Amino acid sequence: MKKTFPILLVLFSLLSCNGGEMISDPTVQDPSDIEYPAEDLSSGGTSNCYLVSHSGEYSFDASVRGNGRQTEGLALPEALTPVSAKLVWQSAPGMVESLALDGTRVRFTLSGVQGNALVAVCDAAGEIIWSWHIWFPKQMPAEIATVCQLGIMDMNLGAMSSERGLDAYGLLYQWGRKDPFPGSPLASGGSVNTVNAPVYDIDGNEVKIKASEMYSSKDNTLAFSIAHPETCLSRGKTGTNDWLLPAESNSAFWGNPKGAECDGDGKYIENGSKSFYDPCPPGWRVAPPAVFADFTESGQYAWVNLDADGNAAYDADGNLSVSYFFGADRFNVCDIDGDGKITMGDWNNGWVFNLAGGSSYFPAAIRYDGTYAMLMGSMVGQWGTVWTNASSKETESSPSYTSLALAYGICDYNKKTQITISPNGNGARADAYSVRCIKE
Repeated sequence: MKKTFPILLVLFSLLSCNGGEMISDPTVQDPSDIEYPAEDLSSGGTSNCYLVSHSGEYSFDASVRGNGRQTEGLALPEALTPVSAKLVWQSAPGMVESLALDGTRVRFTLSGVQGNALVAVCDAAGEIIWSWHIWFPKQMPAEIATVCQLGIMDMNLGAMSSERGLDAYGLLYQWGRKDPFPGSPLASGGSVNTVNAPVYDIDGNEVKIKASEMYSSKDNTLAFSIAHPETCLSRGKTGTNDWLLPAESNSAFWGNPKGAECDGDGKYIENGSKSFYDPCPPGWRVAPPAVFADFTESGQYAWVNLDADGNAAYDADGNLSVSYFFGADRFNVCDIDGDGKITMGDWNNGWVFNLAGGSSYFPAAIRYDGTYAMLMGSMVGQWGTVWTNASSKETESSPSYTSLALAYGICDYNKKTQITISPNGNGARADAYSVRCIKE
């Protein structure tokens, strides 16, 4: 353990009398060597994810499920009575140096290795009863204003950075689940491998991210999902697009069961609230569909017209020729290469979308396919999907097992050019997609 010194607020330097040359003061401590006091991550409110900014000792209240709140469609969550704590996985060996349960508090120590980790508490039988995502990015997320006046995070949940590249991809979530899955280790490519980036236990051994059985529904329960946060659940035998059996499926898991409803002008009526299954850190929650409504001019699915050879077509002004079901449209993306046109030169394994308060990179981070419960790595860098907190529109006689999502890509399943953006796509809840958080 390093010796702790007071944090120096002023860095001193000495100027020599010979030429004014700068000489470092040897008593000044390197900021990377500073040890911070143990920090209570739940002091400002509990959540299923905690965002940290530096190495050191941390703790949080492990008696509360998520934010502990009752929201529409969900009962008030019961308190947890944990007996032990464990590390489920970490994205890099040595990230979590120690982990223990102290009463009803989880205490852990982080090294300087940045990444993501999943920690859990267990009952007397050693079964997981709840788990939390620890997010230690290289760059702390910032808030950007959107057209609908909701402030959105400038990076995907679990990303290391907002800058274009693999660090921006983040983690992947089955809709309604609080626990993440690691994404692809590749930024782009036609690899046929369907493996995730490796993750490790506290001793540095690789941990396998599992897939439930495709031909059995015995694991498609809420209780199993909580006890097995490392297992992606296949919809193969649910009879629906959900990772849950119909009896347990719930449109309220992420706090916005009526989120698909619109007024006469097509504007979304509900933005929802944060539920105790929400995967975002304190002060943030999953974005509602209104946030993405202006990502195309119409707010509807739009695609680029193709020429006779299957290549992207351009109009008389040299712009991508874009259409949607009801007429001409446009993509609200940035002209990254500065040529005055929106072309494929502006795609960099994702689009940079224009927002009211600036712009933000949305990477094509691909998905876990809900049928197989495996990462579909062959389209990484070519497809991207971001969940909203809203179920697709449903009625009592016609329940929905899909939810609304922002979707975009540059090819179809056969890798033929097919450039699309859909602000209100419908995704199978069993698929695992990216998440963007908004300010509460």
